[in-house]
Amino acid sequence: MGKGNYIPVGYDVADYGGYYVEIDWDDPLFYEDLVSTVKEGLMARFASFYEVNDWAYGGKVILQNAIARVVVADNEYSLALYVVVPDTERYRYPELGKKNLPKYLEGLKEVLLANYPGKVRYRTGPWTSGVLRAAV
Repeated sequence: MGKGNYIPVGYDVADYGGYYVEIDWDDPLFYEDLVSTVKEGLMARFASFYEVNDWAYGGKVILQNAIARVVVADNEYSLALYVVVPDTERYRYPELGKKNLPKYLEGLKEVLLANYPGKVRYRTGPWTSGVLRAAV
């Protein structure tokens, strides 16, 4: 994971979860490809998500629905992809968001593992992470 240890920031975060994808330094379009892949994969799995271009939680919000937002952020030597459940006047159902968070994270994990095998990590604690592997 490198020196970075991104987690979503903000007073209105009710819950979150996510993964880190190691950057392919040889591919100048890696960021754009990753964002496009995640958008297409999650919108195909969850019809309620739609594209946005917003900045929040210390990163760029690329997808959202009525209860959650998907954020991509720089994490020094990787890119962080998190699902954030907001708790604001606009997002008034944080409990429903928390209930659906595992489903959204599983969808994100499936998209990432299918497209970036061996490059997906998960947070294990401050400054540490583990490699996420697909079940065999």
